[in-house]
Amino acid sequence: MKIFCGGAGQEVGRSHFVIEQDGFRVGLDAGIKIIEDRGIEYPILQDNIKFLVLTHAHMDHSGYVPALDKSIPVYMTKPTLLASEHMWIDAIKVARKRNRPPDYTPRDIRRVLRDAEILDYGEWGASYGVRFKMLRAGHLLGASMVYLEMGGKRILYTGDFKYQDTELIRRAEPPPQVDILIIESTYWYQNHPDRRSQIQRIYEVVDRTIDMGGVALFPAFSLGRTQDLISILVDRYKNRVPIYVDGLGKKINLVYRSFRDELIDRGFLKKLDEIDEIDGMKRRSKILDQPGIIISSSGMLEGGPALYYVFNLNKNSSIILTGYQIRGSNGYRLINYNKIKMNDVELRVDLPVYHISISAHGDRGDIMEFIQRSSPEKIVLVHSDSSNIFQEELRTEHGYQVFSPTTGQWLDL
Repeated sequence: MKIFCGGAGQEVGRSHFVIEQDGFRVGLDAGIKIIEDRGIEYPILQDNIKFLVLTHAHMDHSGYVPALDKSIPVYMTKPTLLASEHMWIDAIKVARKRNRPPDYTPRDIRRVLRDAEILDYGEWGASYGVRFKMLRAGHLLGASMVYLEMGGKRILYTGDFKYQDTELIRRAEPPPQVDILIIESTYWYQNHPDRRSQIQRIYEVVDRTIDMGGVALFPAFSLGRTQDLISILVDRYKNRVPIYVDGLGKKINLVYRSFRDELIDRGFLKKLDEIDEIDGMKRRSKILDQPGIIISSSGMLEGGPALYYVFNLNKNSSIILTGYQIRGSNGYRLINYNKIKMNDVELRVDLPVYHISISAHGDRGDIMEFIQRSSPEKIVLVHSDSSNIFQEELRTEHGYQVFSPTTGQWLDL
């Protein structure tokens, strides 16, 4: 058996993997990576993929799917399909706004929506003699791990997973025992701080900002993190200050409304009714005159309305980043240097910036427990800037047979 790493090999972004057995190929995810310094980085594709399974709708996993060969069937959960539609449509709008040819057309998106094969959690799919099913990943609404039986091997690809409950989403389900484990290792090197303590830190920053007459700006991923923040912030602040949502997160909220039974927070739909959704530049300028909370795309400040707010907040305001920041992204630059790059020019941001992680990824403890439970013969580490270091630790200290491929590399397993 061979595995090709077409993206997310010793990097975070553009996840894409191909499993090959006797010339037969199955694809997993097809994402893109967007960095201001380098533009868009695409997955490295292979020919003759028989079908592809998409784990979730974040663009670093789904962003290239509509551009794939039209003959490739694509499997996913229904929430992933509905969320992906909004993500893909927005990608076309962003490309046109930046005078860049889109990677696909609205017609391509409609084709995927029409032809997609929907699987519920635990439901078996089968194609060309390969059996596979989606397992709950805990990362966000609809996110899945993919379990495959192929060539006499049991294979599990985690996609992005979270092994603890959050305010909104149930944790990933325990893994089955497998022969080959392809596992995201974003946070292999650290355990996350206690989530409740992190939320309390967020409250402290927001309280202080509001008391000073400022605006608390949360640049947030439209899918997942925006909804997390709504769940966390609305009850505490709805009677004190306005809570605004801007950007693509408004469309994603509609998807979450459609799957209320999947959510832990049973009051989430009522919380959505408490927020104020912003449309248009006129409203953006008006809401900055009084204390408030703004949740706005994008989460790494690589675009979206959040960039406008950063440079138009009053001096008593704060910027709070709560998610992973890829090295080289504006979010990374802001946390480390208080700067943002726009049109190849670095601009200084003279506001307090806080990085308070409420991650939707598993941490070191989760990853180690997951590996132990799945008891794999072979481990493939993906979705990490430093998985090669983790590879050596798992080999020398734990005795696993481990691989940390680079993007573009074939593994012979």
